[in-house]
Amino acid sequence: MGVEYYSGKNKKFGGIFGQWAKKKKIRLRNDKGQFKKGNYKSIGFVLARSIKEKGIKPSFFFTRAFDNALKRYPILLTKAFAQDIIDILKEQNNGKN
Repeated sequence: MGVEYYSGKNKKFGGIFGQWAKKKKIRLRNDKGQFKKGNYKSIGFVLARSIKEKGIKPSFFFTRAFDNALKRYPILLTKAFAQDIIDILKEQNNGKN
């Protein structure tokens, strides 16, 4: 479930992010850097809204690992990928008979 699921009537993410903000001791501040009034639930709603609007930066953890493996073993991975495609096509062909 994405953040948008929780932004309507069901507002659990405000509470979840509020709990996280409390653990991390995150507080709201005004333009002068002074602490602002507001509870952790309101901080949670601000965080959830920001994530919904801006998203979360991807980490590419799998992409980097795959690219590195492809550079190290290009022939091996190409042959294995081709064999996977052949196996899938055979499996689909056998199922249709």
